Amino acid sequence: CAGVGTSTSTCCQRELKLKLIAGADALLVLGGEDRTQWHRSRAAVRYYLACRAAGLALPRMLVTGGALVRQPGTGQGVGRGMAAGLTEAAWMARFMQVQGVPPEQVLQEAQALDTLGNVALGGALAARHGLQRLVVVSDDFHLRRSAQLFERVWGHPPAGCVGTGNTG
Repeated sequence: CAGVGTSTSTCCQRELKLKLIAGADALLVLGGEDRTQWHRSRAAVRYYLACRAAGLALPRMLVTGGALVRQPGTGQGVGRGMAAGLTEAAWMARFMQVQGVPPEQVLQEAQALDTLGNVALGGALAARHGLQRLVVVSDDFHLRRSAQLFERVWGHPPAGCVGTGNTG
Protein backbone atom coordinates (compact mmCIF):
# COMPACT_ATOMS: atom_id res chain seq x y z
CA CYS A 1 0.00 0.00 0.00
CA ALA A 2 1.05 3.52 -0.61
CA GLY A 3 2.30 6.12 1.75
CA VAL A 4 1.48 9.83 1.75
CA GLY A 5 2.51 11.46 -1.49
CA THR A 6 2.17 8.28 -3.52
CA SER A 7 -0.25 8.14 -6.39
CA THR A 8 -3.61 6.48 -5.99
CA SER A 9 -2.68 3.97 -8.69
CA THR A 10 0.22 2.80 -6.49
CA CYS A 11 -2.08 2.89 -3.48
CA CYS A 12 -4.46 0.46 -5.03
CA GLN A 13 -2.11 -2.17 -6.33
CA ARG A 14 -3.13 -5.50 -4.87
CA GLU A 15 -0.60 -7.03 -2.52
CA LEU A 16 -0.75 -10.66 -1.48
CA LYS A 17 0.70 -9.98 1.96
CA LEU A 18 -0.85 -7.48 4.35
CA LYS A 19 1.42 -4.45 4.63
CA LEU A 20 1.06 -2.30 7.73
CA ILE A 21 1.25 1.45 7.15
CA ALA A 22 3.45 3.12 9.76
CA GLY A 23 1.68 5.89 11.64
CA ALA A 24 -1.82 5.12 10.36
CA ASP A 25 -4.31 6.84 12.68
CA ALA A 26 -7.43 5.06 11.49
CA LEU A 27 -8.90 2.61 9.03
CA LEU A 28 -11.74 4.16 7.02
CA VAL A 29 -13.92 1.11 6.36
CA LEU A 30 -16.36 1.98 3.59
CA GLY A 31 -20.03 1.00 3.64
CA GLY A 32 -21.48 -1.34 1.08
CA GLU A 33 -20.48 -4.33 3.20
CA ASP A 34 -21.63 -7.79 2.18
CA ARG A 35 -23.13 -8.91 5.48
CA THR A 36 -22.97 -12.57 4.52
CA GLN A 37 -19.19 -12.51 4.04
CA TRP A 38 -18.07 -9.35 5.91
CA HIS A 39 -15.16 -8.82 3.47
CA ARG A 40 -14.45 -5.20 4.45
CA SER A 41 -14.89 -5.65 8.18
CA ARG A 42 -12.80 -8.84 8.15
CA ALA A 43 -9.96 -7.06 6.30
CA ALA A 44 -10.04 -4.21 8.82
CA VAL A 45 -10.04 -6.58 11.79
CA ARG A 46 -7.18 -8.57 10.24
CA TYR A 47 -5.19 -5.31 9.88
CA TYR A 48 -6.00 -4.25 13.45
CA LEU A 49 -4.94 -7.61 14.89
CA ALA A 50 -1.74 -7.57 12.83
CA CYS A 51 -0.88 -4.15 14.31
CA ARG A 52 -1.53 -5.51 17.79
CA ALA A 53 0.61 -8.60 17.15
CA ALA A 54 3.44 -6.42 15.81
CA GLY A 55 3.31 -4.12 18.83
CA LEU A 56 2.37 -1.11 16.69
CA ALA A 57 0.01 1.68 17.65
CA LEU A 58 -3.54 0.47 17.14
CA PRO A 59 -5.52 2.39 14.54
CA ARG A 60 -9.07 3.49 15.28
CA MET A 61 -11.72 1.79 13.19
CA LEU A 62 -13.92 4.30 11.41
CA VAL A 63 -16.92 2.48 9.92
CA THR A 64 -19.17 4.36 7.58
CA GLY A 65 -22.60 3.73 6.13
CA GLY A 66 -25.98 5.18 6.93
CA ALA A 67 -28.31 2.89 5.05
CA LEU A 68 -30.71 1.02 7.30
CA VAL A 69 -30.25 -2.64 6.61
CA ARG A 70 -31.59 -5.95 7.81
CA GLN A 71 -29.12 -8.64 8.77
CA PRO A 72 -30.44 -12.01 7.71
CA GLY A 73 -30.73 -14.38 10.67
CA THR A 74 -28.33 -16.92 9.27
CA GLY A 75 -27.42 -18.36 12.64
CA GLN A 76 -23.87 -17.14 12.09
CA GLY A 77 -21.94 -14.20 13.46
CA VAL A 78 -23.60 -11.06 14.71
CA GLY A 79 -26.85 -11.58 12.81
CA ARG A 80 -28.35 -14.15 15.13
CA GLY A 81 -31.17 -12.70 17.21
CA MET A 82 -30.38 -9.05 16.46
CA ALA A 83 -33.04 -6.55 15.60
CA ALA A 84 -33.34 -5.36 12.02
CA GLY A 85 -33.04 -1.76 10.94
CA LEU A 86 -29.52 -0.88 12.11
CA THR A 87 -27.24 1.24 9.94
CA GLU A 88 -24.45 -0.34 7.96
CA ALA A 89 -22.00 1.33 10.34
CA ALA A 90 -23.72 -0.19 13.38
CA TRP A 91 -23.63 -3.70 11.88
CA MET A 92 -19.95 -3.31 10.99
CA ALA A 93 -19.12 -2.05 14.49
CA ARG A 94 -20.93 -5.00 16.05
CA PHE A 95 -19.10 -7.44 13.81
CA MET A 96 -15.74 -5.92 14.76
CA GLN A 97 -16.55 -6.05 18.45
CA VAL A 98 -17.48 -9.74 18.21
CA GLN A 99 -14.09 -10.27 16.53
CA GLY A 100 -12.25 -8.68 19.46
CA VAL A 101 -11.95 -4.99 18.60
CA PRO A 102 -12.78 -2.96 21.75
CA PRO A 103 -15.87 -0.74 21.33
CA GLU A 104 -13.88 2.39 22.22
CA GLN A 105 -11.68 1.78 19.16
CA VAL A 106 -14.64 1.97 16.75
CA LEU A 107 -16.16 5.23 15.52
CA GLN A 108 -19.40 5.14 13.53
CA GLU A 109 -20.43 7.49 10.74
CA ALA A 110 -24.08 6.68 10.12
CA GLN A 111 -25.27 9.11 7.41
CA ALA A 112 -23.38 8.23 4.22
CA LEU A 113 -25.40 6.52 1.51
CA ASP A 114 -22.74 6.19 -1.21
CA THR A 115 -18.98 6.10 -1.70
CA LEU A 116 -18.64 9.87 -1.91
CA GLY A 117 -20.54 10.19 1.37
CA ASN A 118 -18.41 7.45 2.97
CA VAL A 119 -15.23 9.35 2.08
CA ALA A 120 -16.48 12.88 2.84
CA LEU A 121 -18.44 12.19 6.02
CA GLY A 122 -16.03 9.53 7.27
CA GLY A 123 -13.08 11.85 6.71
CA ALA A 124 -14.88 14.69 8.50
CA LEU A 125 -15.55 12.42 11.50
CA ALA A 126 -11.88 11.44 11.53
CA ALA A 127 -10.83 15.09 11.49
CA ARG A 128 -13.12 15.87 14.44
CA HIS A 129 -11.26 13.18 16.37
CA GLY A 130 -7.81 14.41 15.31
CA LEU A 131 -7.21 11.44 13.01
CA GLN A 132 -5.25 12.52 9.95
CA ARG A 133 -3.55 9.50 8.39
CA LEU A 134 -6.40 7.36 7.08
CA VAL A 135 -6.13 3.98 5.40
CA VAL A 136 -9.08 3.17 3.12
CA VAL A 137 -10.51 -0.35 3.40
CA SER A 138 -12.78 -1.70 0.69
CA ASP A 139 -13.19 -4.51 -1.80
CA ASP A 140 -10.42 -4.77 -4.38
CA PHE A 141 -12.71 -3.81 -7.26
CA HIS A 142 -13.74 -0.66 -5.36
CA LEU A 143 -10.39 0.56 -3.99
CA ARG A 144 -9.10 2.56 -6.96
CA ARG A 145 -12.30 4.58 -7.26
CA SER A 146 -12.47 5.08 -3.49
CA ALA A 147 -8.87 6.31 -3.29
CA GLN A 148 -9.47 8.69 -6.20
CA LEU A 149 -12.55 10.11 -4.47
CA PHE A 150 -10.60 10.46 -1.23
CA GLU A 151 -7.90 12.44 -3.04
CA ARG A 152 -10.47 14.63 -4.80
CA VAL A 153 -12.34 15.41 -1.56
CA TRP A 154 -9.37 15.84 0.80
CA GLY A 155 -6.67 17.11 -1.59
CA HIS A 156 -4.25 14.24 -0.88
CA PRO A 157 -4.30 10.47 -1.25
CA PRO A 158 -5.10 8.23 1.70
CA ALA A 159 -2.15 7.05 3.77
CA GLY A 160 -2.76 3.65 2.25
CA CYS A 161 -5.32 1.14 1.04
CA VAL A 162 -6.28 -2.30 2.30
CA GLY A 163 -8.12 -4.59 -0.08
CA THR A 164 -10.35 -7.45 0.93
CA GLY A 165 -9.34 -9.91 -1.75
CA ASN A 166 -12.87 -9.64 -3.15
CA THR A 167 -12.55 -8.80 -6.83
CA GLY A 168 -16.28 -8.66 -7.45
